[in-house]
Amino acid sequence: STITVNGHFKPKENDTFGKVISIYRTATIDPANFKTLSITNGVGDLGSIVADSLILQGAANPYLLRDGSTITANKAFIPNGTPCIPTEIWPVNTTTGSATLRVGIDGATVEPDTCLINFVRIYNVAAQSDGTTWAYLELGENSPIQSPYATGLTNWTLAPYVGNEVSTGLGRDRQVCEATQELRSTRFSPTANAYFIWEKKAVGDSNFTEVSNDPSYEAGESGDYVLTVYYDGQGGSCTLNDTVKLTFEYTKLYWTGAAGTADWHNPVNWSETKGGPAATFVPTECTDVHIPAGLSVYPDLTPNDGVYTTGTNYGTDEDADEPMTSSCLNIYFEHGGEVYRTDSLHYTQAHVEMTLNSNQWYLLSAPLKSTYSGDYYSENPNPIFDYINPVSGKTGMLVHMMHFNVANYQHGAAPQYDWSGGFNTNDTLIHCGQGFALWANPRATGYDNGLEITFPFPKSDPYHNYYNIQGAITGRGANLDRTTKGRFIYENADNSVPASGIIPLQPYTSPTADNQYMLV
Repeated sequence: STITVNGHFKPKENDTFGKVISIYRTATIDPANFKTLSITNGVGDLGSIVADSLILQGAANPYLLRDGSTITANKAFIPNGTPCIPTEIWPVNTTTGSATLRVGIDGATVEPDTCLINFVRIYNVAAQSDGTTWAYLELGENSPIQSPYATGLTNWTLAPYVGNEVSTGLGRDRQVCEATQELRSTRFSPTANAYFIWEKKAVGDSNFTEVSNDPSYEAGESGDYVLTVYYDGQGGSCTLNDTVKLTFEYTKLYWTGAAGTADWHNPVNWSETKGGPAATFVPTECTDVHIPAGLSVYPDLTPNDGVYTTGTNYGTDEDADEPMTSSCLNIYFEHGGEVYRTDSLHYTQAHVEMTLNSNQWYLLSAPLKSTYSGDYYSENPNPIFDYINPVSGKTGMLVHMMHFNVANYQHGAAPQYDWSGGFNTNDTLIHCGQGFALWANPRATGYDNGLEITFPFPKSDPYHNYYNIQGAITGRGANLDRTTKGRFIYENADNSVPASGIIPLQPYTSPTADNQYMLV
């Protein structure tokens, strides 16, 4: 690359690497695209530069952004010349307020040897302004600002993703509702020689203990967790670390109805083990609740119009203007378990078991959204290997389905006697209130009657395959939308409950249109 006699720096044709060792501060870098542009000592005017990696050495001399220019560092912006520390934007100023600085736009790792950390520290950066326009800072979605280093900014307009306050790599200190939490350094871009050290200090411990050298760690208890990454191998000098505090609030409760009432908010009706002693708390948004079968009393979530139940005020009308919300994390129904007025429940996902006897027809309707015809298997979507017969020990189960009063999904034939007839289509969505008949034969040949077969829902398969009689795949169905899996089927598209309390159902008419039938 060359510097022209008039003080403008420009690359030669087809140059992919530009490096300015030293330049007068009055020099100007002309608009150009660079793989890597490394500049030693400040220059008086940075033009509209595009570079994968922009390295600005010599922070003692601030680099100035030209009025109206746009500086873009697609992958890495290293203004202090040191690649193995977080990207910082502190030695940059602007001559006026109309320049734009774009950092980490594509969020990719710089190759082969630059150590990119996909987050940005920005603090104590004063851009010049004429009072009506300001400098503009834009960060890529994968390069948000590291908390708390978004301070001391003057005359900058912050674009989307700036101010997300994403920590170095492990995220903010947080409360955890799940039983476990995977910790992974999403903002550290590991190199081929990266070495990881995870350390844990659980609640009550006085010291940290090394627990893993994997890129991620599955945490399961409250405490402080530290990740140290050695980018140049174990014991190297190019390191970064981050600490996160996790507070686990996850709990599990089983409904017992021991209080003899249907009150969700009475701890006597709950136990921390199935059939165990009464609990001392009730479900919260961090509690997985299980509703067993075979009980005489089940929860009733009908809004109580003002009985606030918490602490010593349980069951009184104190604070009657704030009724207690019925909440949980996930709810699990054994076959036969019940909850009345689930439309009042605040939950993340519902899990439902359906237990049927083998070799008889059942008239059914799906309870959950994102349920498809191919979801009706017990353990294995391959029917040749699904279900182990507890009597014979043989595997294999054929499931036959007919839908009420619709054309056959497989070959399009009109319904006969109000039914579609059996079909082998595995990607048919089952709608709210839609009736169907199901028959499960737990052997590919022959009949074993009276066996109990449990079908768990929701399913997560992204698609279902087709198989031959030997169990080999012969094709696959369409991709399945699982966006709303585990939500009750009567909810609106946004998972809300119809405000009217009326759930519209698709009518299914007989071929003669004399009557309307609904299977529930």
